[in-house]
Amino acid sequence: MIQTLARLLSIIALTSCLPEGLSGATDSNLEGNSTTEAFGLRENFGNSDEHSRLRMEIDRLDQPISNLKKAIETNPAAGPFLQHQIAKYEKERTVLLKTLVNSEIQTFIRTATFYTDLVWVGEKTTLYHSPRKVRPYSGWVRAVYRTGDPEQTEAVIRKLSYYEKGRPQTTFVWKPSGERCSETTLRNGNGVENHWHANGRKRERSSYSDGLANGECMLWYPSGKLEERGNYKDGSLHGSVLHYDESGEILGKATWKDGEPVKGTVVRWMGLMGKARYTYKNGKRDGDWIAWDSKWRKRAAGSFEKGNRSGLWLEFDEKGKEISSRSFPKTKP
Repeated sequence: MIQTLARLLSIIALTSCLPEGLSGATDSNLEGNSTTEAFGLRENFGNSDEHSRLRMEIDRLDQPISNLKKAIETNPAAGPFLQHQIAKYEKERTVLLKTLVNSEIQTFIRTATFYTDLVWVGEKTTLYHSPRKVRPYSGWVRAVYRTGDPEQTEAVIRKLSYYEKGRPQTTFVWKPSGERCSETTLRNGNGVENHWHANGRKRERSSYSDGLANGECMLWYPSGKLEERGNYKDGSLHGSVLHYDESGEILGKATWKDGEPVKGTVVRWMGLMGKARYTYKNGKRDGDWIAWDSKWRKRAAGSFEKGNRSGLWLEFDEKGKEISSRSFPKTKP
């Protein structure tokens, strides 16, 4: 697998850019069974015979290019004419290289494991095989765009990443249009990842060093408004983290240390349910707590004291009407 990755990266290095993307690549099974051969790839893509043919065609062009360059050194006067011939061969060679790269990438897309079949832990940027977090994942992983439409039957490839011992080493990202994201430069564990919402607006930007998130990370809402800004150190949140609502107001502001909140207000995602805001003091939940659904309607409220639920906790319906309550004892001094 590592040799195949190295071969792919060496091919990419030889080309000035990749084709705009795999706009025709779709997965009728969405993010489901990772063993499904998806994306409707043509049979010749990933075929060893086709790969060999492309390599032979590229090698066939290397020899005359080399000979013509030597001829120019011997007879500079013939340079303009010979350079024209070289340009024709190099143009053909570049087309073949791009086809070879696209073939390799589509093979990895077809065979990669879905992110939803694995367990991602936001500590040390680690990906595991199971919730037991015993065996870090190594191999190719893919993700697709989801529109939120329950009747959606096709999905465009969003991301293809290679992980080594749970840490991302190389990532390719595609925009919803199918265009490959040239701003994503993560190779050999170092570089930048950019991600996009299904509507075409930027979703995330983060930097990596040695396979770990390092430096500033930014998240945006589908509307294009800034959602969160923070910093990572060796794969963990560290320093100031700001979270905004969609009007641009600060919703949460907290100080983190080595992946743990120390003080301030922390906003956490609750999957498709919405978000919750916690108050921290001295590294423990201590203060007001509130939860909103995906439409920013308040659905619950309460408080913590030294890490434990305390006082009156309320639950609300979609219209904001109180539907349940529960009291918790105050924490003893």
